Amino acid sequence: MAQRNRQNTLPVAPIHTPTTRSASASVFSPSNSLQQRRATQTNFGKSPISLSDDEKGIHFDYNVFVMTWQDQIKMRQFNKCEKYCREVIEKLLVAETQRTQQTQSTLSARATAYQFPDDDVHTLLEYRSKVHFSLAYLLKKYFKRFDEARNQYEESIKTDKENPGAHFNLANMLVDVFKDFTTAEYHFKRAIELEPSYALYRMTYAEFLWHDCHRHDDSAAQYEQLVQYYDTYSGSDEHVHPNEDIYFNYGLLLRDHLHDIPNALRQFERVLQLNADDKEATEEYAYTLQQQQQQKKIQKEQKEQDELEDTVSISLKQQYKQNLKSSKNSKNSFRRSQHEIVLPNFDRLVSNDTSDVGMAAIVVETTEVDTEAMWRKKYNLLLDERNKLNKLLKLQEKKQKVVQTQLTKMKQFMEEKSNKTLLRREMNLMVKNGPSYVARNTKKAHKIMRVCKSILSQLDVVYKNDGQQNGNLNLANSNVDDEVD
Repeated sequence: MAQRNRQNTLPVAPIHTPTTRSASASVFSPSNSLQQRRATQTNFGKSPISLSDDEKGIHFDYNVFVMTWQDQIKMRQFNKCEKYCREVIEKLLVAETQRTQQTQSTLSARATAYQFPDDDVHTLLEYRSKVHFSLAYLLKKYFKRFDEARNQYEESIKTDKENPGAHFNLANMLVDVFKDFTTAEYHFKRAIELEPSYALYRMTYAEFLWHDCHRHDDSAAQYEQLVQYYDTYSGSDEHVHPNEDIYFNYGLLLRDHLHDIPNALRQFERVLQLNADDKEATEEYAYTLQQQQQQKKIQKEQKEQDELEDTVSISLKQQYKQNLKSSKNSKNSFRRSQHEIVLPNFDRLVSNDTSDVGMAAIVVETTEVDTEAMWRKKYNLLLDERNKLNKLLKLQEKKQKVVQTQLTKMKQFMEEKSNKTLLRREMNLMVKNGPSYVARNTKKAHKIMRVCKSILSQLDVVYKNDGQQNGNLNLANSNVDDEVD
């Protein structure tokens, strides 16, 4: 299966230079134009902020900012790039604050109930949102300072709620780093709402539902919307190009989790139509065809089994009543095998049976069903074998239990006697000092031999393992309780 690859959106300079709007001339408070121009300059890169030609407002050139940002990243000047972003944010904040104060002062003088922000301030907010976005990407990607990156993404969204890239990147980080799936799903949905035609957002959301939430049906619904979008616009819009990875992943989801093999085959076929040299798609397509053949084989076997069950179940209720008296010896074994194997739905067929014996007690006349004798013989043989195996297993368990009990008690006996009679010390002394010592201590030697004899007797029981022992060692009655002097 192809590995999942979660992507983030990058800050990219627009193809065409965006139209810039001017803020008031007094956005930067210095009194003369030279001081005002100096206030717009940045120390860590080319400033995207400049005064307008008439010096009555400011311009923000997003192209300048993005190109400077990208150049510093390529040169791996990460610290300088961070300072550059923060410096631009600070200057935009100053411009926003002063412009807002001017707008409020003007509205108060006019006594106008104006409910929306000034266009200039709104434009500055949008640009600052993009700078927060770029700083967040830098902190996450290159510094791994995830908490700070999250704050910058949230600030980007707070500044411009209609920034889909910020929602999307924040959602990815919430999944991969913070494991906050609930909040991540909200931001995925918000990004898709803001830019529904951007396939990357919906595709990543589908992968999130699939791999992280295991909501396969919801994931399939997202893939289906992507497929419908491509089917609708790929022929009429030259900018819409089908993504073969979408069809490939959708095929895997359909086959492996939703078990919709025909639809999965169609998705792999679409991949091969787009790229006939795709080796992975070719392999998955061949494997899915094999799965389809196996599925058809299983369905065929199941159909034959169902037909056989239907044949055997003809007039079961009536035949059971007729044969109950004459088939008492075979009733139990055949009833169980018939109930468990041949007729799994028998409770539905004879649900109205009020017999005291029960609905599962079935006997089918051999004269009515040609295959009944054969099935009965096979079922009885299987049942006999199963009973034999169960008996052997129980016997083995009983033997093991006896052996374990004997060994445990023998160990306890050895420990008790060793502590009480100093058995081990006396045996060591006899071995060390030789026959003369044994001859002088014949009474102790005799007691030790009695203990050893009891132990050997119990070992004989263990090795015989005939299953006839009850686990009682009777060592307590071996008359060896006398203390060795």
